[in-house]
Amino acid sequence: MPHGDYVGDVVERFSMCCLFASLGLIGPRFAIIVWWIIDQARWEAAFDNFFVAFVGLFLAPWTTFMYVIVFRGGITGFDWIILGIGVFADIVSWTGGGVSGRQRYVVVEEVPTPPNV
Repeated sequence: MPHGDYVGDVVERFSMCCLFASLGLIGPRFAIIVWWIIDQARWEAAFDNFFVAFVGLFLAPWTTFMYVIVFRGGITGFDWIILGIGVFADIVSWTGGGVSGRQRYVVVEEVPTPPNV
């Protein structure tokens, strides 16, 4: 495979990762803001004060989003699994950047070809 094709392939793969990472980071925050504008009563019922929801927006948006989804009627049974998915998504959002960053800087050494004898 020629060197130019490999470089183009790598650039395309990382740009696609950036798209998914941006959606994963911005998506729940955007959904939270839109949902709060549309249905403020549900958010006020889920959280005692604005500060907790505001901190959740920045530190744990997936967990905050899932909590508001399952809050009505109390958290029982399957609701804990949905809440766990939110926690897992937040952990992946926080730690995934480090893994991809380490993979981005992997150095590939070229093996010199022996001279023709």
